[in-house]
This record gives sequence, C-alpha cells and structure tokens, in this order.
Amino acid sequence: MMIKGRKKQVLLVVIVIITIILIWNQSMLRVQDNNNDSFLIPPVRLSTLPEDMARSIALVEERARDKQARLLKNNRLLIDFRSLTNKDLISSNTPLIIQTYYKGSEQLVQRITSMPDSFVGLSPEDLIAIANEWQVKFHDFSEALILYQEVDDLTAADKETMHLGIKDGRVAIFYGQSGQKYLMKMTDISVEELPLSEQKALEQGVEIYSQEELLSILEGLVSIDD
Repeated sequence: MMIKGRKKQVLLVVIVIITIILIWNQSMLRVQDNNNDSFLIPPVRLSTLPEDMARSIALVEERARDKQARLLKNNRLLIDFRSLTNKDLISSNTPLIIQTYYKGSEQLVQRITSMPDSFVGLSPEDLIAIANEWQVKFHDFSEALILYQEVDDLTAADKETMHLGIKDGRVAIFYGQSGQKYLMKMTDISVEELPLSEQKALEQGVEIYSQEELLSILEGLVSIDD
C-alpha cells in the first residue's frame, strides 16, 4: 500500500511540474510577442532576387569571401572559434532581409533569403566595412540582418510600363507611369505642331499598355505633325 501511495505522490509531482512548465512557456511566448511588436519579421523563405539586387549582393558576397580567406590565412580555425566565443557574429540561422528603395518609383522592394555562407562568422564591423552602397542594419542577430540601399531608378515592374510625354519640345517615350520621367527614347515629333488637346494630354502623360498601342499612337501623331 505504501508503494502505491508513493507512486501516486510521484505522479502528482510530475503533473504539477509539467503544468508549471506549460504555464511558464506560455507566459514567455506572450512576453516575446509583446517585445516583438515593433519589429515583425515575415516567415523566412528563399526568394529569387531581382537582377539588379542579385548583382549588387553578389559583389558584397565576393568581398566577404575575400575577408574570410584573409581570416583563414591567419588561422584556419579562427572563424569557427569566433562563432563559438562571440554571440554577435553572423549566424547561418539568421534570415537575411534585402531592401532596396527605388526613388523613381517611390517604392521599397524587400526580399527575404537565407544567409550567404560568405557572411557567416563575420562581425558587424566586418560586414559594414565591405558593404559599400548597402547599409547594414541589425535588429537582433537571432531575428534578422538587414541590408538596405537607395537607388535613383525605377523598379523592374515600372520599367515594363511606359507612357508618352514631352521633353525638349518633342514627344518622348518614358519608362514607368505618368509623372515618372525616366527617358526611354526621344521622337522627332514636335509638340507645338500638335493640336492643343494632344499637347495637354502629353503634358499629363499618355499611358501605353503595349507596343502595338505605342506604334498606333505614334503613327497618329506623325500624321498630325505632317
């Protein structure tokens, strides 16, 4: 009987311990959620980078590999040793967030990808020294590393759109939507030779949705100009 009584006591203690652990875990999750309200990281996924982003990041990766090579030349175990002894070194488990702000489009393009092997084991100072046009931002090493840049250009999506406008007194073809003055091509069509209604339309910008529409409109303007 005493043995059965002890088993019950042990079982009761185990249940109490498990309950305490579950309650503690839930409270910790709530604390973490509250602490992370100001910096929400989307689920990590491998992303295909836009071509311009990929080229720029590839240059940083090349410089990072050179940095790693110099560290290994001094001591082949140095990177591993630094990773074990310094919690502020870049980890392979940390997601890399790449942000490019396109001034022409006034749009931020963001991609989340895995940390390049060449970044792993480097310190913040190491990466800042080789990032060049990229700004290195750390929220928390366990949450994210951010590379941010601003470029005086349009997004790839905007470069796939175009509109007609005016430049130097002539009809011009621009990338992007009306108001975005990134010149694609000048024409020989003089604006002052066109009817006032056409001039006003060109001042506001005429959206073009296909090459066929572009050719059709230009042919119409040429016939008016002639």
